[in-house]
Amino acid sequence: MTPHTPTALAVAAGARLSDVEWAWRTGRAAEVPIGTAWDVTRVTGTIGAVALQRLRAGGTALGLVLEVPLRATVEFLAPPGCSRAGRR
Repeated sequence: MTPHTPTALAVAAGARLSDVEWAWRTGRAAEVPIGTAWDVTRVTGTIGAVALQRLRAGGTALGLVLEVPLRATVEFLAPPGCSRAGRR
C-alpha cells in the first residue's frame, strides 16, 4: 500500500484492511471510522460530475470520491492539508 491510495487512507482512518478489501472486492461500501485522517471537499453533484470528468480526461489519479445522493453532493477525500492548500 502506498501512503495515499484509497485503501491506505481507509486503513489510516482505522478501518481493518481485510474488511476494506472484502467490501470493495464484492462491490460494497467499506465502513471507515470518521476522524482526522483526511480532508473532505464537498461540492454540488453538478460541479462534482464536471470535476470528475475533467480529472479523468486529464489522466489524474483519483483517490476516494463519495457520491451522496441524499445531499445531491460529491465529496472528495484527500490527505490532510490538501483542502487548505489553495486558500490565501
